Amino acid sequence: MLERIPTPPRPAPRLSLLTIPMSLLSFERRQRLPRLPGGRSRWLGVPLLAAGFSLFLWSMRTLRREGEGTPHPADPPRRLVIAGPYRFTRNPMAIAALLNAAGAALLLRSVLLLLYVPALALWTHLYLVREEEPQLEQRFGEQYEEYSRRVPRWLPLPRVRREQREEAQV
Repeated sequence: MLERIPTPPRPAPRLSLLTIPMSLLSFERRQRLPRLPGGRSRWLGVPLLAAGFSLFLWSMRTLRREGEGTPHPADPPRRLVIAGPYRFTRNPMAIAALLNAAGAALLLRSVLLLLYVPALALWTHLYLVREEEPQLEQRFGEQYEEYSRRVPRWLPLPRVRREQREEAQV
């Protein structure tokens, strides 16, 4: 089913993390749309924002130090980065963006912003799978292929290695 969806453009940070969310919040306020419940639940956004911001900073620092570059297409990393948060997930900056969007939605009690989080996740996933990963494979070859076999694209969930599964079946 996802094959039929066209490849979206690269999620520009300013657009996807500032312009669209601010527009959604503005529209929501102008139209006086219902908001998420207040009270203590809205404060769940604070640790999400803190985690997202911390993960973003850790990812950027690692990318600059280990990869000798940035996420910007004009200055891409010169080396494949497999240290820091990249040991656990291939896309820590995307995870950070989603944590920040979800945290802001809860803290600001925004229904539209909360609905934007899965749309942003889909947009990012499609871009990564169809555009960025093939480019990384082309640039870094076997090194990237091995890395992508070992490290999950998204969540660093415990994984049972293929060999362990095969042994369990015998």
